Amino acid sequence: MRLLRRRPRVPISTSDAALPELHESVQRLTDCQERQDRAGVVSALHEIIVADPSRLADRLRYGRFREQLGYPDEAGNEFDGCLDQLDVDGELDGQLVDQLLRNAAYGPDAGATAARLERLLGTLERVRVRESEARRIVDISRVRVLFALRRRTPFIESAHELVEHYPSNPRVRQLSVLADRWAQGPDAGEPAKVFVIGLSRTGTTSLHEALQILGYSSLHWTSTLTGALPDDVDIALHDAFGDINISARFAELAARFPDSRFILTSRELGSWNRSVSAHYERFCGVSAPRELSSPEHVGHFGGRVGVIHDVLYSRHSSWEEAYVAHQQRVDAVFADQPDRLLRMTLADGDGWPELAGFLDRAVPDVAFPHSNAGPVSPPCTGRGGGR
Repeated sequence: MRLLRRRPRVPISTSDAALPELHESVQRLTDCQERQDRAGVVSALHEIIVADPSRLADRLRYGRFREQLGYPDEAGNEFDGCLDQLDVDGELDGQLVDQLLRNAAYGPDAGATAARLERLLGTLERVRVRESEARRIVDISRVRVLFALRRRTPFIESAHELVEHYPSNPRVRQLSVLADRWAQGPDAGEPAKVFVIGLSRTGTTSLHEALQILGYSSLHWTSTLTGALPDDVDIALHDAFGDINISARFAELAARFPDSRFILTSRELGSWNRSVSAHYERFCGVSAPRELSSPEHVGHFGGRVGVIHDVLYSRHSSWEEAYVAHQQRVDAVFADQPDRLLRMTLADGDGWPELAGFLDRAVPDVAFPHSNAGPVSPPCTGRGGGR
């Protein structure tokens, strides 16, 4: 196995340039990504991996798209095939590890996810490298997989060893903080949890970035370390959380964490309806929320996406009905504890004064983030609904 330095997301190497068809497909993929053209992305990825099957990160992405389109376990099948190739003569870099973790977590079978993570861990433990950059990639990737497998003691020990070898690496520092928190237990004096509970296309991505600026360890949709939706371990180890996987379970979280704070991001109903309907039609191919109950949209992440869709969207006949129902649920839960809830409408100018005041933090000397104003990938593509 060879290990390479981190490459751009859509690399065009010298060998690609020598193949006009492949070069054109890579450029088309870039263009389709910029336009958020799902059909074009899928088509371009297919052309790329047919022309060059060694582009493993693209194969893994293509597998997730195929599974979204109704082809069962395509994400897992591509994981298996790519790991086979890695065992023989593949190339490993940080981007490819990200994609492998996402594919392992994406399918409907939690047992299969664990088995694939075990196999990835075995591959990383067998590899022998001499270059320092290659050794760093393997060492960090191995600890990430231990964390994904929830092997507490080996993870804590290995994360602390990483700090000794790579003290200035940002990913290593992130792993070290989590290891310290996991070692100390739930009563380690961490700040109260913050949950952002708005629906798709209401500003949850912007809130995620704002919370990070304020110093919170924040997750939005999936964990960047494991590629999986946050579970109880993630909630114990991080400070803040957002996206519709959190919105779907806010009542449970409010009861479990009585000191926690909640932020409901909102948007004018007509504007939201236009945005969310275009968003889901573009990326999931659905024109009404009830269509999210179809098989290709419910099995991802061990079936958890289907539960999320059911709670928030697919039991409703229209997007407006889903929006009003969610607002009513929030009103009911916080009716007798209004101090725990902040309502924010970013389109109306809400920003640092409201957020920092609610969380008793100083207002930062930077502009409030406004991210994902246009369409981005929703949960049905394996990424958050980005708002």
